[in-house]
Amino acid sequence: MKLLIVDDSPAMRRVIARHLERAGFPSEVTEAGDGAEALELMASQRFDLVLSDVYMPRVGGMELLARLRDDPALAAVPVVIITTETSPAILRQLREQGARACLSKPFTREALARAVEDALSG
Repeated sequence: MKLLIVDDSPAMRRVIARHLERAGFPSEVTEAGDGAEALELMASQRFDLVLSDVYMPRVGGMELLARLRDDPALAAVPVVIITTETSPAILRQLREQGARACLSKPFTREALARAVEDALSG
């Protein structure tokens, strides 16, 4: 499974990758520091799942999600949003835009594993 972790914090990207590895998800992990970098990577590579923060420089998670859903070649890629955002309206908007799951920081390895399983199962 090819995963793309998108977060402007290198430490958070490492935490997510480590949690997924310890949860038993066999995967090849690629990291991006923001949505713009993620879009560049997705132009040349295919990913089975994108895990993205919301608030990042250049292109944030909401714009990344909207651009993925607008691109016929990328619209079906499942996206899990991992965020400090707690506003029910924002979280509802993310799900309405096509996020398969929204996970609040801080999170446990088990919660991350459930969100990834839910996203991959459709």
